[in-house]
Amino acid sequence: GAEPSRKSAEGRGSTMRGVAASHRRRGPAAAVWIPILACVLHICPVSVVRAFDAGIAVDTTGAIDDEDVAVDMAVPDSVAANPDTYAYTFAAMPADGDHHIAWFEPKAVAPKVHHMLLFGCEGAVSPGLHTRSGGMFSPGGGEPRGSVCENSGSEPFIFGWGKNAPPLNLPDRVGFEVGGDRGFKHLVLEVHYLDPQRSDANETSGLTVHLRRGRPNRAMSVVAFAQGFSLPPGKPRVSVRNACVYTMARPLRAFAFRVHAHALGVEVYAERLAGGRWPTDEAEAREGRTPGGGDRGESFPAVRLMGRDPQLPQLFERIDDAGLTIRPGDKIRVTCVYDTGNRTEVTRAGWGHGDEMCNLYLMVHAEEPAYLSCTGSQTHGDARMAIQHSPDSESASAKAPDESEALTAHLVDAPSADKRWPKSLGQVPGIV
Repeated sequence: GAEPSRKSAEGRGSTMRGVAASHRRRGPAAAVWIPILACVLHICPVSVVRAFDAGIAVDTTGAIDDEDVAVDMAVPDSVAANPDTYAYTFAAMPADGDHHIAWFEPKAVAPKVHHMLLFGCEGAVSPGLHTRSGGMFSPGGGEPRGSVCENSGSEPFIFGWGKNAPPLNLPDRVGFEVGGDRGFKHLVLEVHYLDPQRSDANETSGLTVHLRRGRPNRAMSVVAFAQGFSLPPGKPRVSVRNACVYTMARPLRAFAFRVHAHALGVEVYAERLAGGRWPTDEAEAREGRTPGGGDRGESFPAVRLMGRDPQLPQLFERIDDAGLTIRPGDKIRVTCVYDTGNRTEVTRAGWGHGDEMCNLYLMVHAEEPAYLSCTGSQTHGDARMAIQHSPDSESASAKAPDESEALTAHLVDAPSADKRWPKSLGQVPGIV
């Protein structure tokens, strides 16, 4: 695990690119640059990816607790030789102890860059990841991305950027766990270029991830909502819904949210069911039922939690001052609204030209990480949120509520003066 020398990195200049990390002290100005190797995956052979995985890319042993370590993850704009280019770079996280992400600093400009996505890998980066052309706005959908992480059934989403969204600062001692024994071992950045760039362009686009030593007091995670669908043409308002129930035992405190849709998107919002079951789409259309009521007709017991126009800058909008907490058994539904009035054919969800998407990303924090996804029911919301990454998921999971089950209790006689409560009861606080 020795750090590669600068000479060896320069010797492989045709297949490697440098990513810089710096210590930034609070107080007297000081900066210590640490050489970090990162790979521009469109030209990186598999052997280089594996060699990189075996080394320590970020050494923070000289940092103190109140220092930031800036990891600049960027790709050269010249890699975008074709329209709709998706380029990737990655960085290995510190192996010398626990760290956490304190804030995100985008270094990209729209419309040159359409979006950037940051993923976390529990282990190595997928050796098959490479720059590809075609995708979201290309006929036929282009080449699929494939897996981001090697030997992993999940690739937790951490951060997203689009439409010139500003930097995002996280609360003090609240952040995404990376490095050490518990956190993500690698971060992978996807950069999507809409148009070809000049082959001699000397600029880069990417994201600076600011790390801080130590575990955070509360671990930040993301709950991702996504749904497959098809939209009928010629409709001024079409809704797509995606509902799930949260079944882990610990409450999740909401910090910020981000929405995503393509050109037809009008609004994306989330609501929580306050009782009963979600009405079906047919029932809502037939009865004019809406969450909370209003002038459209009868209401059902749901509370609107957040919402945003997807055509605005696609930032993570902070909602931490609202005091929103997701609790075990909560049923959350995301609705995406589209205008297909100018379409003459069915529009489907996907990456291809003219396709649409329905996404909402909710940033939450708790005592332990809980990366979740919802690709569940469009109606009743009985599907559970799937766990993408949670170190203690087995002990933190609760059984989904079932209204058909009866509540039972175990009754015991109160102890006499010379006896104590039975040990089988465990800790019974509040009994006098």
